[in-house]
Amino acid sequence: MLYKLRAVPCILLFALVAMYCGCGNGPARETAKDWYPIAQERAKEWMSDAVPRSIDTYISTDSSPLDGKCNSWDYRFASKSAEGVMTVTIKDGKVEDASESNVARYTDYEPIDISRWEVDSDQVAKMVVEKYEKEYGERPKGQIQYHLRNGARSIEKQGERKPEPALIWSVGIINKSSPLVVEVDANTGEYFDPFK
Repeated sequence: MLYKLRAVPCILLFALVAMYCGCGNGPARETAKDWYPIAQERAKEWMSDAVPRSIDTYISTDSSPLDGKCNSWDYRFASKSAEGVMTVTIKDGKVEDASESNVARYTDYEPIDISRWEVDSDQVAKMVVEKYEKEYGERPKGQIQYHLRNGARSIEKQGERKPEPALIWSVGIINKSSPLVVEVDANTGEYFDPFK
């Protein structure tokens, strides 16, 4: 699904974070899936019941190709036993940082279903560029945030609409004149529609 952004404070916050830790042309640039096993191993060292919660990165179109690869990815894991979340940052193929934070309710950090993760960030990048060019007639510019997260569809069954879990890539293109968010089903590779 395609959205034009207007006042979205959290997206602006992501942009500020991106200025500090955004993706660049480092010695190693990979997709989100490529470095996931490294992050998972570090999270399991923290807590054996650690499960993935979300995956993020940010790039600047001024310094990085629009190919869905980055030299730094943030992988968030939740632990029920620790009632906390650990963010593992993988940079250039190595663990750069692993920081823990406590949460008020573990249920706010339910895991993403990695078994449904078929579509990687490089595939999503192609779809994002296609949508942006169709919408604005030019290639994306500004900051781009990649975010793999839980989502849900509202599916009609027997005359009633019921939520159905989904794994979603949400990609935000952040600039003043032509912002956009593109959402893609990480399992099917189709543009995400919460009502289909």
